[in-house]
Amino acid sequence: LSLSVSSRALSVPSKLRRSFSFACLFHILFAMETYRLIGVDFGTTVSSVYQMIMNSPSNQNSGDSDSYIAFHGNDCYFGTAAKKKMGNEGYQVVYELKRVIGLDEDDESIDEDKEKWPFKIVGNDRGKACIQLELPFNGETITRTVDPEVLVAQYLNHLLEERVENRLRCKAVFSIPAKFSNVQREAMKSAVNQLRLADVRFFPEPTAAAMAYIRESPSIVDNSCIVVYDFGGGTFDVSVLRYSHKDFTVLYTTGDAHLGGADIDNSLMDYVVKLLQRVEPGFCLSSYRAKSNAKRLFEEIKCMVSTQEPYTLYASDIDRKYEREGSEPVNITKAMLREVCAPFIQRTIAILREVFDRPHDGFRAEEIKYILPVGGCSNIPFVLEALNKAFPKVKVLRAPDPTHMVAKGACYLGRRNDNN
Repeated sequence: LSLSVSSRALSVPSKLRRSFSFACLFHILFAMETYRLIGVDFGTTVSSVYQMIMNSPSNQNSGDSDSYIAFHGNDCYFGTAAKKKMGNEGYQVVYELKRVIGLDEDDESIDEDKEKWPFKIVGNDRGKACIQLELPFNGETITRTVDPEVLVAQYLNHLLEERVENRLRCKAVFSIPAKFSNVQREAMKSAVNQLRLADVRFFPEPTAAAMAYIRESPSIVDNSCIVVYDFGGGTFDVSVLRYSHKDFTVLYTTGDAHLGGADIDNSLMDYVVKLLQRVEPGFCLSSYRAKSNAKRLFEEIKCMVSTQEPYTLYASDIDRKYEREGSEPVNITKAMLREVCAPFIQRTIAILREVFDRPHDGFRAEEIKYILPVGGCSNIPFVLEALNKAFPKVKVLRAPDPTHMVAKGACYLGRRNDNN
């Protein structure tokens, strides 16, 4: 409009004046059309991307991707394609990078993981944990040491390149575990900055999840407190938020940066391996192929057994060298899974109980009216059972899509900030 007025002041002919105004309007509409805001939840086992379309988060053409990278010579695979290479000859598959990024090589939290991972963790000249890749190339084995930030950046770059058009023109919101240390946060930011996006912001994962639930399920009583119980693939976060006038304030955060579904997978693996050793003496996960097959299998078994029938597993399903006639299987039941899950669920309950039992500035325990379970592990039925039993006076909410609440909420947070 101001450009049109200026053209009159310059005595531009009316026909040209109209063309000039329409051109301005076209550029404004084009800018509005190409505006994109994306929310990214980089997970330990699965990552999610949502795009803000017409003020509503959508995973159309986006969705989930397994947090895996596979290397083979000069070739590199990402997501599901990488996960399918687990156990294949000549492929080096890397995963659970979220558990390594920003940590020192001698950090005790990854000692047990090192025994399960089919790749090596070594320290760089600063003592930081790095991934050591051993790649076959032209008949030789090449050893390459890579910082986790570099691998995370490569993975995220492929994730956005594959799922988001014109991603360099997007505004992006990334979620970070609330219990990450400052060093881990800075390492994640360093990885994201390598993507060279136009505008990047970061929010805690529980905050994003709460925003998604409040926007999509407006049943929260005003001026009440809500606890977000974020039990994901590799981290566990708890945040207390006060909801007031369609907005919220973060009051308290706690959790465990090394507690999640990956630990349940590993514990289930140890449990079943002992059972297999009874029917197959000498059975062990000694080779790269066996460790890779076991990782993939037990992640699937956990999801299947928690909701369906028992799973029948043979030693040869993990390692073909045990394939023979007359071998006995192991039946993995829901009761077994419940036994395996119990210690980890109780660890989350203990952390949550501290929120209710200890005095805190800014809120009282009796003000907490809701618990919102989100994250992949909140889909395990035993989790909801434990929460209802431990906190009978608090309403345990049911998120419509607990696995994707964080990525969707990141979109809402980005939109809210833009509106402000």
